[in-house]
Amino acid sequence: MTCVIKLGGSLLADTEGLADVCEAVGRLEKSEPVVVVHGGGARISEVSGRLGLVPHFEDGLRVTDGPTLEVALMALGGLVNRTLVAAFAQAGASAVGLCGGDGSLATARPLRPELGHVGEVVSIRTDLLERLLAAGFLPVVASLALSESGGWLNVNADQMAAAFARALLASRLVFLTDVAGVFAEDGTVLPCLALSEARRMIESGTVRGGMRPKLQACDDALTGGVREVVILPGLQAGALASGGTPEAGTRMTL
Repeated sequence: MTCVIKLGGSLLADTEGLADVCEAVGRLEKSEPVVVVHGGGARISEVSGRLGLVPHFEDGLRVTDGPTLEVALMALGGLVNRTLVAAFAQAGASAVGLCGGDGSLATARPLRPELGHVGEVVSIRTDLLERLLAAGFLPVVASLALSESGGWLNVNADQMAAAFARALLASRLVFLTDVAGVFAEDGTVLPCLALSEARRMIESGTVRGGMRPKLQACDDALTGGVREVVILPGLQAGALASGGTPEAGTRMTL
């Protein structure tokens, strides 16, 4: 069965760390089909700063006005996606760079008016991905989708990854990131987390910022049939490829 991996955080800016992650994912895809979904918020903020645009966030989601959407298209669909394709090629994987709008892979609708051009995925077409996987390619998908009216929408990469995992009936969804996992109120990492407890943490405000949409994406994946979700620091990516059980991160199940 397919494994969907979301790459995010500072991993995308750490050249050496990214090379290690790509090597681990490249080893994993030799034993099972893998689809990679990526964001690139740090690069969007960096390019926005060069252009004099000030980033704004609501509940961990980037407010995306017209100029910011243009930056997202350049950064996610261009700089970040191309960098990842090159890194995977260096690691020996035959990566194919895509956006969610290519081949109408992902269709989205506006999430909330105050967020601007930010979307939530409403439908996924898997046929292109399945053909690429069957031919031995590694799809690398930027978290941009077409709206139902035809324009582009910036989609939270965690939510995009969960949507792909559900549509592909993935065996697991792995978030490779720069955080150690989900933290308890006492500051320790939770090695295991039931969905009911994750929902309580969201409702109580225990989790904030980017972890909030990440846990909501975990909820979407698990309730959509994905058996397991793992939030894992990038340094532990090798354990997934070797079949071992990572000693870090947080595993979520129903």
